[in-house]
Amino acid sequence: MSSPTGKAPFEKLQERFTLGDEIGAGGVSVVRQALDRNLKRTVALKTLRPRYADDPGVRKRLLDEAQIAAQLEHPSIVPVYELGIDVEGALLCPNALFFTMPLVRGKTLTHIIRDEHADPKELLFEGLQVFMKVCEAVSLAHDRGVIHRDIKPDNIMVGQFGEAYLMDWGLAKIPHHLKQSQPGKSRVFVSESPGKIMTQNGMPIGTLAYASPEQALGHHMATDERSDIFGLGATLYFLLTATPPHHSLSGTLNHLQDLAITCDIEPPEKRAQRTVPPRLSEIALKCMEKNPSSRFQTVGEVKSGIESFLQSGV
Repeated sequence: MSSPTGKAPFEKLQERFTLGDEIGAGGVSVVRQALDRNLKRTVALKTLRPRYADDPGVRKRLLDEAQIAAQLEHPSIVPVYELGIDVEGALLCPNALFFTMPLVRGKTLTHIIRDEHADPKELLFEGLQVFMKVCEAVSLAHDRGVIHRDIKPDNIMVGQFGEAYLMDWGLAKIPHHLKQSQPGKSRVFVSESPGKIMTQNGMPIGTLAYASPEQALGHHMATDERSDIFGLGATLYFLLTATPPHHSLSGTLNHLQDLAITCDIEPPEKRAQRTVPPRLSEIALKCMEKNPSSRFQTVGEVKSGIESFLQSGV
């Protein structure tokens, strides 16, 4: 089948994509800017580092991330364009799994809130508008049976026109009993594959500065929607104080883990260098209660509290 130009479309991966600069990286994966020469658009291409390319468990997590994000259709969740494998390794490395998505141009919420030249009241208002959009995205994910497990300001991107995106679904979890859901149903579906994700019980998951006690303890079976609510509260705390709730001057992971497990969080009004509305402080602290049953139980409750504050100003 010929293309509209009369020439055969690019079929080899190295002819379809031109790789650009690295724009993000984690322990096992990397995101690079790429030109999709078929569609004449710039995309973000995520793949595994070469040393993890053949690791079944790591490949499974990347596959799950792509399939989960592709099914969570929401304005504040970046869609997935394509999922594929570079079989010959001509572009990436042999058998490298990859997926592409829009290239989000903007700033992280962390960068925006720490802008020393911005007006604090305007920053708070802008931050709350972004926060509300993220709440909607998380609410959709929970309705579809997905827990993000790494909600934090660094994973929230604000685009050039005020768009807000909850990024990086690489740690997203689907409870085991929901993994057998079929495509087309209300629950998100992921492929069964030989690769098994090995997360040892007792191993923390998420970012410790924003993590719930159950995540810091590595109690993975106890991690549920309320753990994401903790992450939302931790993000709100950052909006109010410009610091994460678990803040270690020593910066050691062991100290951060101890702080997250203890969960004795200083009230925002004592931490902040600015005036903190009492109602917002109450919402943040209730989200971050040590006992999950004492937190807000749904994202809708969190969002309603913020809406009430924005309407009344108190």
